Amino acid sequence: MRKRNLFHQIHLSYRVQGFTLIEALVVVAMLGVLTALAAPSFSAFVDRYRVNAAREELIGTLNFARTEAIRTGQPVVLVRRTGCSAPLANDSDWDCGWRAFVDANDNNTADAGEPFIRDTQEPQGVSVSHEQGGTTNLQINRFGMLNSQRFVLSPRSIGPTSPGTLSICVTAGGRARTVKGNPAC
Repeated sequence: MRKRNLFHQIHLSYRVQGFTLIEALVVVAMLGVLTALAAPSFSAFVDRYRVNAAREELIGTLNFARTEAIRTGQPVVLVRRTGCSAPLANDSDWDCGWRAFVDANDNNTADAGEPFIRDTQEPQGVSVSHEQGGTTNLQINRFGMLNSQRFVLSPRSIGPTSPGTLSICVTAGGRARTVKGNPAC
């Protein structure tokens, strides 16, 4: 009788191990449903991350340009880049990125002998619009001052109506303030 109980225990231990095909299919189906529910919020997260990264890069370039203008005692100009994969609709589109250079002859144009001191590539998936003045450049004088500026950064796939849209308001003294949405500064 003892032999039979031992055999029965060994036989049961083999049957309990592993999952059945139906159990595995139920788990895969549940994971699919959870992924489908999480995907839209994840894409919004990625859009917000990209806009924030572009915001940090633009504010960093503005601060660097102000510092260089004060350090060198010469104006520094930020210009938009052209010739990227993003179509530029008008002069206010800075979607290709931006460059900064010390403008030794004060003509707002990068001439020979005026190399770019900062060069920012196209921010991926982000639309950047220079709303104040709608020009292709902005100048920071030798004292680090500039005209008040406004930039609007939004996910390229949705546009400025996106909840992830940010506006950067820059005062004449160079203080950059970030505001959610697309309000006036």
